[in-house]
Amino acid sequence: MWIRSVDERLVNLAVVEAVELLDVFPEDASPEAIEAGTVPADGYEIVAYLPSGWEAVLFGSEHAEEAERALAFLTGLLATDEVSATLGGGRVRGLAALMERGAGVGSN
Repeated sequence: MWIRSVDERLVNLAVVEAVELLDVFPEDASPEAIEAGTVPADGYEIVAYLPSGWEAVLFGSEHAEEAERALAFLTGLLATDEVSATLGGGRVRGLAALMERGAGVGSN
């Protein structure tokens, strides 16, 4: 299944080696403060890692719960081959659009 990254690149999920939910911290935060847990995350991203070494951000949110739901949805997509034909509707979509379509929300 092909999916659009946040920056509108096409990503083939069949060749993705790993997917990870990452905390995104302010650029000016020191590594020590992040490690100590004194700096809260600014947002959350779902990142796909490809064999070429390229990393693709598939989803971003300021809310942890929304990012966790997106990761759970993506996990379901990766576990079910037939989903690409039904949810994608013949078009390459981003993860957020697929989630809306799967929930019966949004446009076709």
